[in-house]
Amino acid sequence: SIVETASSSTGMTKAHSVWWLLNRMGDWKDFNVTDRLKEKGIYDPDNLEIISMELPEPSNEPLPDIQEILKLKGDPEKGKLATTACLTCHKIGSEGVDYGPDITKFAKSQPAKVVLKAIIDPSAEISHGYEGSALKTKDGQIIHGRILSNGDPVIIQSQGGIIQLLPKAKILSIERLKNSLMPNYVDLGLDNWSLANIYTFLITK
Repeated sequence: SIVETASSSTGMTKAHSVWWLLNRMGDWKDFNVTDRLKEKGIYDPDNLEIISMELPEPSNEPLPDIQEILKLKGDPEKGKLATTACLTCHKIGSEGVDYGPDITKFAKSQPAKVVLKAIIDPSAEISHGYEGSALKTKDGQIIHGRILSNGDPVIIQSQGGIIQLLPKAKILSIERLKNSLMPNYVDLGLDNWSLANIYTFLITK
């Protein structure tokens, strides 16, 4: 059923399932959709536990020279280990979370300079559909993430693939973020060698 899909899925699949259930609730009143959403812990507007998800301000460290990184011979095994942290937000092959773009496909379809630039300075060019927003609730909580649905409730997805549903009555404002939802290379703890290793792993994956 759609309720089961909404309960067990993630990312856009979950968002679309929830949207259909909430927006067709009147048509499906005989199926007790409201009660089933509460039972499954999907959406209960009267008993919400809101999780604040605020990103830190990006580092102002100078960006590394991409040409210098390209001179390094990356180690794919070390790159695989380094990309473990990426899996909380990205799909790499069949692993990871459907939050940011699939970076394996991206790495194999773009020039090396473009791929490294995207990791080093993710705010320079944000992929369409992955723009971030800052949602502020009336009680002062802040959630940074992707708005998957701007209906009522608003559906927002944050780092780790966490999806939250918030009634519009509880929301003070939603503003577009200037920076990417992805931390830059300094905040991810990366240096030239780790960047070279990650790139080598991605293109050989």
